[in-house]
Amino acid sequence: MSTILVIDDDVNALKLLGYTLRKAGFNILLAQNGFEGLSKAEEHIPDLIVSDLMMPRMDGYEVTRRLRANPKTQHIPIIILTAKSQVQDKVAGFEAGANDYVTKPVMPAELIARIKAQLAARPVTTATGTLKARARLIGFVGAKGGVGLTTLLVNTGLALQKSGKKVLLADFKSAGGNVCQMLGHATNNDLLTILRNPNAPILPDDIGRAMMRHASGLTMLPPIHGVYARYHPLDAKQAKAILNIVDANVDYVFIDLGSAMTQAVTAALKMCHQVCIVTEPNLLAFDQTRRITQYLSDVGLNTNNLGAVLVNRSRTGHGFTLSQIKEILKLDVWGIISPVPELAHQAMQAKTTMIELQPDHIVSQQFEQLVPTFTSTT
Repeated sequence: MSTILVIDDDVNALKLLGYTLRKAGFNILLAQNGFEGLSKAEEHIPDLIVSDLMMPRMDGYEVTRRLRANPKTQHIPIIILTAKSQVQDKVAGFEAGANDYVTKPVMPAELIARIKAQLAARPVTTATGTLKARARLIGFVGAKGGVGLTTLLVNTGLALQKSGKKVLLADFKSAGGNVCQMLGHATNNDLLTILRNPNAPILPDDIGRAMMRHASGLTMLPPIHGVYARYHPLDAKQAKAILNIVDANVDYVFIDLGSAMTQAVTAALKMCHQVCIVTEPNLLAFDQTRRITQYLSDVGLNTNNLGAVLVNRSRTGHGFTLSQIKEILKLDVWGIISPVPELAHQAMQAKTTMIELQPDHIVSQQFEQLVPTFTSTT
């Protein structure tokens, strides 16, 4: 649960803001002047500060400057709240170091939205007080159903986890559940409980309780699955809120997005640093891959961060060279996975993954060779 420090010399305004933000699901600290606010900020290190501007002895500008000068508090997002609406006042607020400037009167919904936007954009503070970059979000999309998307995501996620990175596998596809099942976990519907009320805030503690942990150290976020997924589908707002929460404690989030371009999937794709289209070496899959690429371009995704991985499940040759595939797809081809039906079946029966069952197998090496593609930030 995010902690908000509110600084205001008006006791009634302070109480009203405190009540509003608590109702929205935040933990609240209150301070009646700038000196008390600075003291509480250093002692508690809140996730965000809302400060009034016009206060005696120390105004909001000076509070902001001092917070920015203190290494312990310089990273905390600050929203200045004031009745002064002149351009020069706003400029002075931003020059002092404020992240946002909100003029009174403000509707509670607007203030809460601005707070959530700042929280989503903030760097993450670790237990030692150092700053951690937001996790890298990697979306996996299937050119069509049954192309081996989940197998690729889980095995590559494990390879990345074994390299020392913290990885979360998030299952966002409708009627999902394969990620957890592949790793030998029964899928729960805890996420459904959290999302039943579309107007309720999605809180970090709630998402934390819904997560599952694999013995390898991988974290999994199960989807809404089964018949419930049809009547309680994840929407775009919920998808964005969840991703803004889950990326705080891991280095990478691998998102299983399936092959259906729902509103939630599209919203998640727009947040991804990279998108991997999982396809097969045949003309039908190639055609679907091109359609998805065009859709992603149409919704504003940067296609420079888009590539394809081919999962070849047939022992017979597919008849395409790598250069031909690149020319057909108009995409970078990040990897080709060899057909290993026996190993895939053994892994499924053992409720484990190929990379765990036979780490020295050629296909396990192919999964490992994909890791630099997703860890590169260039």
